[in-house]
Amino acid sequence: MNKLCERECGVARFLALLDGPWATLIVRELLPGPRRFTELRDALPGISPHTLTSRLRRFERHGLVTRTAYAEIPRAPAFARIAPAWAG
Repeated sequence: MNKLCERECGVARFLALLDGPWATLIVRELLPGPRRFTELRDALPGISPHTLTSRLRRFERHGLVTRTAYAEIPRAPAFARIAPAWAG
């Protein structure tokens, strides 16, 4: 893959984020629609809360997911799948 494609190609940037055994599974769980953190954790047996948090933060930082915080107790943010910035 050439350097230009690595920088500008949405597919290449997306694949670079899927660098671990959990990343693809997290994306799969978000495809049907927004999910709460606890729903994601329950849907992915064996994933540690630290790993899930780390991957979601990375995805959010790169615009792959959006995070919505709700003013309820206990706090349980929801994460939505691929943000519009990744469509192009």
